[in-house]
Amino acid sequence: MHIVTIAPIPTRPGCYTARCNGRLLCRSRQPFLDSARELLATGYPADTIIVMRHAGSAVESVRATVGAAAALTVSEEANRPPRFKLWKPRSVGEGSSAIAFRARAATSLWMEAAE
Repeated sequence: MHIVTIAPIPTRPGCYTARCNGRLLCRSRQPFLDSARELLATGYPADTIIVMRHAGSAVESVRATVGAAAALTVSEEANRPPRFKLWKPRSVGEGSSAIAFRARAATSLWMEAAE
């Protein structure tokens, strides 16, 4: 079992940092799900159990396998409550350049140094 610890980003309401074993995984509005995708991409087995805790708390907020969490996203539609949906990777043509996808790791390290 691995623990993903999230903490709010004071300058970005609704966004959180997510860390596992001290390593920054992401900054996101859905940190548990995005962390699972990052862990899966870096070689964690899909059946690895992960739990989410808020910084400073021992309470487990969410528990899932890396594979199950990585397969989901949160959909927020007007006049409807948030709900889980199957995650689909964005194609390059959907609002971000290919360079933005390749530069992600460098951006994360720069952002971590800025904290």
